[in-house]
Amino acid sequence: MKTVKLDFSGKIVLITGGSSGIGEELAKRFVELNAEKVIITARRLNELERVKSECKDPSKVIVMEMDLSKPEQCLQQIKDMKLVDRVDILVNNGGLSMRDEFKNIEFKTCTNLMNVNCMSSIALINGLLPKMISQKSGQIVNILSISAVFGNPVRTLYCASKFAVDGFSKSLRPELKQYGISVTCIYPGYVKTNISKNAATGSGEAFGKVDDNNAKALPVDKACDVMLRAIKLRRDEIYVASLFFYLTVKLSQLSSTLNRWICAIQFKKQMKILNKVKNN
Repeated sequence: MKTVKLDFSGKIVLITGGSSGIGEELAKRFVELNAEKVIITARRLNELERVKSECKDPSKVIVMEMDLSKPEQCLQQIKDMKLVDRVDILVNNGGLSMRDEFKNIEFKTCTNLMNVNCMSSIALINGLLPKMISQKSGQIVNILSISAVFGNPVRTLYCASKFAVDGFSKSLRPELKQYGISVTCIYPGYVKTNISKNAATGSGEAFGKVDDNNAKALPVDKACDVMLRAIKLRRDEIYVASLFFYLTVKLSQLSSTLNRWICAIQFKKQMKILNKVKNN
């Protein structure tokens, strides 16, 4: 494997969902790896301040309150932003999962999931792109999910939103190449974060519990090791998942019959996990 020096000297990085999980870990690591500035956004300003205080050099960190459920507001915030004169790396990390069957989903929850996971990412890219084009450099990093390429039952709208950003990214990449701007898509499997605890139920309320998927998941620091290497190398795509998950996805893409069979098995598995958590 090629040895890569992880150094982001001179880079200004903006990370959404920077108050916990992958976003928090990436923020701390970018500071350690000599980024010039790291802007972290989330709804919880107090948690952003906590993350800032825990970074190796808090003076390099800028906090910015942002609600990804309001993409038009996010777009305006980026257009009006005077915190820095440019953004070299945009990391669209903030997101919301779900834990419910579609028959139980209220439409307002559908809209919220699409806004948080898809439209806000597009809004931020739209707002930052003119500057990146003018400077003929930049990198867009979309942290997606295995669920962006594999239909995962009990995650219907989560999959829909991630599939959308995946298709958008693949279409956008060749358009931006001429300007020296790269688009990196990262597909994590299960990572040990609060994603299941914060996931939406049909009514939009938080699921509130850690399920078996995330309880036995990849540690955040290990996942971020792979992500940072991919970002440094400006990779188009990288899977951050076990060989089992990677092969499951690839096998499901070979034929509709295999896909249907794997999804049926996955549905039974996810319902078993869901019912176990609900009954505890």
